[in-house]
Amino acid sequence: MTHPHMAPSVAYETLDTGQFSACFSRRVADLANITEGEVTAIDGKCLRRSIDKTSKRAAIYRIST
Repeated sequence: MTHPHMAPSVAYETLDTGQFSACFSRRVADLANITEGEVTAIDGKCLRRSIDKTSKRAAIYRIST
């Protein structure tokens, strides 16, 4: 569990990208089942200043459904 005052970028760095990808895929599949194939809006945003050029880390993206 992350500390409540931890910067979001630090919390995001601790995420396992493989687990996140699998979880997101299940979420989208569940939405398709729940909505019986109807269109579901998925919105993505790149978090400002989240790219770290020094360590060559990619930007952080937020996705909402």
